[in-house]
Amino acid sequence: MIRIGELQVDFGRRQISQRGVVVRVSSRAFDILELLSNANGSVVLKSEIMRAVWPSTIVEENNLQVHITTLRKLLGRDRNLILTVPGRGYRLLNGPLDSCLEGRGPVECADVQQWDRSADASGLLIGRESAVVEVLTALGRSESLTLVGAGGIGKTRLAREVARQAWSSYADGVAWVSFSSVGEERFVLDAVASALPFPVTGGPLSIDAIVGAVRGRRLLVVFDSCEHIVDAAARLALSFRNAGCAVLATSREPFQIPGETLYNVGPLDVPAPGSNTASASSASAVRLFIERITALEPAFLVDDRSVDLIGAVCRAIDGIPLAIELAAARAARLGVVTVSSCLGDRLRLLTGGCRTALPRHQTIRATLEWSYRLLNAQERLLFRRLGIFAGAFTLDAACGVTKNCGLSAAETLDALCGLVTKSMVAARPNGQDRRYDLLEVTREYALQKLAENGERRTVARAHAEYLAEVIDAGRCKLKGQATDSPLGSLANEVDNVRAALNWSFSAAGDVAIGVALASVTIPCFFGLCLMTECCSYAELALNASRNLDAQSEVTADLVLKLRTVFAASLLYSRGPTIQTRRAWAKLYSDALRSGNTEYEAQALLGMWGMHRDAGEAEDALRVVDRFRDLTRSVSDSTAHGLLGLGVEGIALHHLGEHEKARGRHEAMLRTLGHSMLRWNAAGFQMDQRLVARATLARVLWLQGDEQNALQGALQAFDDAIPSGNKLIICHVLAEAVIPIAILMDEVETAQQAIAKLNEISSRMSFEPWIACGSCYEQCIGFDMGDHDRPRALASSIARLKLTGFLSPLTFLLCRLGQALLDLGESEEANAVIDEALAHGDSTGDRWFYPEVCRMKGLALLSMGVTAAAGNWLLAALENARHQNAKSLEVRAAVSVQHWYEEKRRGDWAFARVPELGFGVAHNADAERL
Repeated sequence: MIRIGELQVDFGRRQISQRGVVVRVSSRAFDILELLSNANGSVVLKSEIMRAVWPSTIVEENNLQVHITTLRKLLGRDRNLILTVPGRGYRLLNGPLDSCLEGRGPVECADVQQWDRSADASGLLIGRESAVVEVLTALGRSESLTLVGAGGIGKTRLAREVARQAWSSYADGVAWVSFSSVGEERFVLDAVASALPFPVTGGPLSIDAIVGAVRGRRLLVVFDSCEHIVDAAARLALSFRNAGCAVLATSREPFQIPGETLYNVGPLDVPAPGSNTASASSASAVRLFIERITALEPAFLVDDRSVDLIGAVCRAIDGIPLAIELAAARAARLGVVTVSSCLGDRLRLLTGGCRTALPRHQTIRATLEWSYRLLNAQERLLFRRLGIFAGAFTLDAACGVTKNCGLSAAETLDALCGLVTKSMVAARPNGQDRRYDLLEVTREYALQKLAENGERRTVARAHAEYLAEVIDAGRCKLKGQATDSPLGSLANEVDNVRAALNWSFSAAGDVAIGVALASVTIPCFFGLCLMTECCSYAELALNASRNLDAQSEVTADLVLKLRTVFAASLLYSRGPTIQTRRAWAKLYSDALRSGNTEYEAQALLGMWGMHRDAGEAEDALRVVDRFRDLTRSVSDSTAHGLLGLGVEGIALHHLGEHEKARGRHEAMLRTLGHSMLRWNAAGFQMDQRLVARATLARVLWLQGDEQNALQGALQAFDDAIPSGNKLIICHVLAEAVIPIAILMDEVETAQQAIAKLNEISSRMSFEPWIACGSCYEQCIGFDMGDHDRPRALASSIARLKLTGFLSPLTFLLCRLGQALLDLGESEEANAVIDEALAHGDSTGDRWFYPEVCRMKGLALLSMGVTAAAGNWLLAALENARHQNAKSLEVRAAVSVQHWYEEKRRGDWAFARVPELGFGVAHNADAERL
C-alpha cells in the first residue's frame, strides 16, 4: 500500500481508501493512477496511457481527461499532485506539493524540459532569499504581480519558488502556465486550459469558458515567459484577476494592465574588485557559480585563487544567473583560469547549456537573439547604436548617436522607452534624472549587430562628436546639467570618454575628433586624478596634432592646454624626472613664443612645483619671483597675487625662513576666498588654501606650537576629504600630517595616515607618493637592535630618489641616521648625514637644517670626534634660534647639554647617545642653558 495525498492505495487489492473508508473508483481511472504511480514521477505520455487502458478500443482524448478529472476530485486539496504536461501527458508527484523534491513547482509547465533543467541544477534558489520574501509580500497585497527582467536573469526560477511557498495560501492550489513553447497567440488558450486543474466546459474553448472554470476559486495562476505573446497574456491576466484569481507572471516587459504591480528581478550581487576571499565567497553570484561547478566537477578545489577568479568572471558577466551557469559549465570542462582569460568574447564563451533546456537558454547569444527578434525596427536600430556606450548614458546622449540615422528625438524617446520596458536597457536613478545602461553581455551583442549592419564607424564618430560637443572645458559640465562641481559630470562619462578617445586615435578612428575631444576632457581627467590616462591621452593628442593639416581646428591655445596637463600629470604620476622637466620647459618656451602670458604663468607655476617636489628650494624661489612679476600684468591679478603669496611661502619655509613663510600664508588665508581657488588656464583646479594650511602646520610645529600644528594638519586633512581630490589629500598627508605625527612620536596617528597615503597613492598610481609612503612606513616604530628596519628605510629612500621626489629627503635621512646611531653604526650614520648636508648645500633645502647639524654632532660624538661634535651641536642650536624653530632648538639644547656634561667629566670615550627629543624634551631644558 502507498499513500498519495490523503489516499491510501493498495494496487494489489485494487482498492483506494480515504481516512479508512473505501472509495469507489472506475477500473480505468484506477489503471491510470497505477500507470502514473509506476512512472516514479516521470511523465507518462497520453498515447501510452490510452494504449494501456484502452488496448483494443479507439477512444477520444476527452475520455482520458474525464478520468483524470475524477482522480483529481478524489484527491481533493491534493488534486495538483497530478500534473498536466500540455501536449504530452501527465505526471504524478511522489508527495505533497509543499515537500516537492529539488524545489519543483506545484504544477508542471508547458515545456517540461525547462522545468527539469532548473530542478536538476539545484535544490536551492541561491541569492534570491530576500526577493522571495518581497515577492510573497507583494503578492499578498496585489492580485496581479509581474516579475520583469532581462533574459536569463532568473525570473522563472524565482516564480517557481514563490509559487511553491505560496501554495498553502490558495485553497484551490496553483496553476502553472508556461508560454515558452507557444509560438503563436492562437495556441495560448490551449496552453492555459491544459494547465488548469479544473475541466473547461461550456462549448468551444474561449477566454469566457476558461474564466468560467476558475471563477470564484481561490487559485494562483502563474503565467511564465509571456514577452512574445504579451498582449494575449495581458488580456488573460486581467480576466483571471477579475474572476477572483491571483496572477503571478514572468515577462521581459510589463502587461500594463490596471492594478498591475511590477517587481524588477536584477542580477545577483558580485564581489567588488579586490575583495578578500571571505567577502567574495559570500556574494550570491559566486555562491551560485561554486554550487554549479562543484555539482559538475566534485573535485573542484575552492581556494583563495579560484574564488578570486570566479569573482572576476561573475563581474564580467554582470551576475546574470544563466550566464553564471553557462560559465560554470565551461569552467568544469576547461578550468576557471581558461574561462577567465576568455572573457573578451563572452558570446562565444557562454554556450553549452543543459541539453534539456529550452534552445534559447542553451547559449547567451540565443537568449539575446530571442529578445532582439521581439523588438520593432526602431527599437532594433537604437539598441544597436546604444552598444557604442561603454558606460551609462542619458536620453540626450542616445539622441546624439541617432540624429544622423533618420530617427527623430521623439522616435528615439519612444524606442528607448520600449527597450527599457522590454528589459533590454536598464534605467538607473541619477538625482532628478535617469541614466541608462546595458549589461556587458548585452552590449557585446549590440556591438556585433552594429558591425553586422555596417554601422560601427558611423556610430563611433557620432559618439565621439557628441561627447566633444557637450563637455565644456571651463565648467566641465554636460549639456543641460549645470553643476557646482567641476568634475561631477565627467565622472559619469569617464568610461564613454575613454572609449571615444581610444576609437579616435585608433587606425579606424578620426584623430581630428580625438584631439578636439582630448582638449576638453583631459583637464577633467586631471581633476579626477587619473594621471596615467592624462599622460597617455595628452601625448597621443599632441603627437596627432602635429600631423593634422592646416584645415583642422587645432589652435595654439589648444596645444598649450594639452602640454600643460601632460606636464602636470607627469609631475604627479612619475615625479620631477628628466621627462617632466623637459615637458615644463617645452610648455614655457611655447608660451613665450606665442606671447600667451596665461600659459607662461602656468608653466612657471608648474616649474615651481617641480622644484618644490625635487627639494630645490632656491630654484623654487627664483621661479616664484618670475611668476609674481609676470602675474601682476595678467587678468585676475588679485587671485594670481594671492597664489603667489602661497607658493612664495612654501619656498621660504623650505629655505628655513619660517617666520616669513608664516606671514605669507596667513596673509593669503585671510584674503583668499572660495571663489579665488581657480588656476584654470588649462581647465583644472587645486585648492590652494589647503596647500597653504598644510605648510602652515609644519611651520607651527617648528616654532614650538606642536599641538596646534598636529590639530591643524588633521583638520586640513578632514577638510580635504569632501573635495574628493586625491592630489590634495595626498599632499596634506605627505607634507603635514605624517611628518608632524612622526616628529611628535604620535605613532598611531602616523600609522593611520601612512596607510591612507599608501591606499590612495597605489590606487591612483602616484609613484612619488607611493615611494614616499614606503619611506614613512620604515620611519616609525624603530626598536633597539632592529637591524632590518634601517636597511628597509635605506632601500625605500633609494626607490624614492628614482622618482626625483626629494622634498622629504632631508627629513628621511635624519631618521635613517638616528636609526643607525641607535644600532651603534656610527660611520654609516655619519655618511648618511653628510648626504643630507650635501643635499641642503646644493639645493638650499634648509627647513630641517638644525636637526641635520644636531645629527652630525651626535654621529661625530659617537665616533669619538668630540671637538668637532661640539661645533656641530652648537651650530644646530644657533641655526634653530636663527630660524625661530623652537622645537628644533629644544632638541639641539638637550644634545649640547649632554655634550657639556661629557666634557666636564673628561670622559671622552664613546657612550651611546640615546634618542633625544621627539616629544620628550621640555623647554625648561633649553632655558637652563
